[in-house]
Amino acid sequence: MMQHIFVGTSVLFPLIIADLNLNYTEFGVVVAAASLIGGLFQIVFSVASRKIARHVLLGFGNILLSFGTFLMGLANSVIYFLGARTIANVGVAPQHPMGTAIVSEKFDRKNIGKAMGIHYGLAYVGNIIGPLFMTFLAAATGWRNTLFVFAVQALIVGLTVIRYLNEDKKLISSSKEGMISSLRSDIISLARTKAESDNCDSGPNPG
Repeated sequence: MMQHIFVGTSVLFPLIIADLNLNYTEFGVVVAAASLIGGLFQIVFSVASRKIARHVLLGFGNILLSFGTFLMGLANSVIYFLGARTIANVGVAPQHPMGTAIVSEKFDRKNIGKAMGIHYGLAYVGNIIGPLFMTFLAAATGWRNTLFVFAVQALIVGLTVIRYLNEDKKLISSSKEGMISSLRSDIISLARTKAESDNCDSGPNPG
């Protein structure tokens, strides 16, 4: 939910654009570039999870989100804002590969559907309450102070995840023989699964 609350920063964009003397094209490029870099870092965190415990990566992501959000509140130029926004978006990157994997492994097949429903449901609650709270805070204290407040919350969440989710074990992908699989073998396995799925979908030729 904390990750999706970050989406609420979009309601602050008009205030940020006006304060930094940007036009919407410039600002759009900044947001798109930061989002692209952040998205690519999902791969980096997935690979890093082979060596580092996933709950640490997940908590570290929230700490990066906090740091980036705080820096956005200090931004006084487009370059400064781009750097801060990029850090924040990199902080969001671990959520889907790490968070979803942790949830999926902590529940049996009977309860996994309910667990995933709550997991994603609370995320979208963040999409709703984020803009609401940020709108009220921005009206009362300004967009910079609003970002500072939410930076503190993200920091608390990150430290809490690292401290209290420490029973989670780092992700180790194993082959059927119990050997640690390589990134290359995983990619090949995924490609073969996709190919087999495509063949099954095509079915026999009725003619």
